[in-house]
Amino acid sequence: MVSLYSKIVSLVYILLLKNNFVHAGKRVRIFSGQETYIEKHPWIVSLLHPSDGMHNCGGSLINADTVITAAHCVHNKTSEPVSIIAGTSEWAHPDTIIKIKSISMHENFSTDGSTAKNDIAIIKLAEKVKFSNKIQPIKLPPETTKLSEGTSLTIAGWGQTTIWNSLFGTPTMTLMEAKVTVSKSENERIIITSDRSGSCPGDSGGPLELNGMLVGIVSSGRRYCTDFFPISSSYTNVAFFRTWITEKLEG
Repeated sequence: MVSLYSKIVSLVYILLLKNNFVHAGKRVRIFSGQETYIEKHPWIVSLLHPSDGMHNCGGSLINADTVITAAHCVHNKTSEPVSIIAGTSEWAHPDTIIKIKSISMHENFSTDGSTAKNDIAIIKLAEKVKFSNKIQPIKLPPETTKLSEGTSLTIAGWGQTTIWNSLFGTPTMTLMEAKVTVSKSENERIIITSDRSGSCPGDSGGPLELNGMLVGIVSSGRRYCTDFFPISSSYTNVAFFRTWITEKLEG
């Protein structure tokens, strides 16, 4: 006789097979990662959901009053963030909370439900952050930067860390990081396929790093945080959008 436990596990597995990919527009966690601390990623910030003040998406400081994130994190007016948290490893215990002044999404941002195009946005803060060992801007890559297959990169964020977190939509309290490897880089997107580590709900908008440089922005990944099987994650290629970023900063 099949046990109730086995039936439940089988049902969950079937649901995962059907819905494992996080659609662009959902808030993409780091699975199979490890706890880290803000001093290693002092540029990472948390975008808070306006209704409950919970962590909703990640972002990266690129100067004292500017954050770069994914457009799908800010395009919905009902969940558009109104403030960010900086300088802490635990988003629920913030050191610095700053209101958002304005948000500029890429003019050609679009999503078909599974893949987002031009998934990038600039957030201007209402005041400048004070730099410290916990708050620093991240370097942007030159426009000519190319990432070859097999390049090792780092992701960080407060996204969900287990399948159960995914089912209940609960972010992790502590900053996590993981190593990932480039599968291919194609114009505006960096693709990473892995069965061991990657991004999940809550990591959207966060940094994909190469030696302290922001080479990518989390765009889409797994819907549920499990390593049952490999799946591709998509990241916005920051180098591809350097001209757009410069125009927004100078505008």
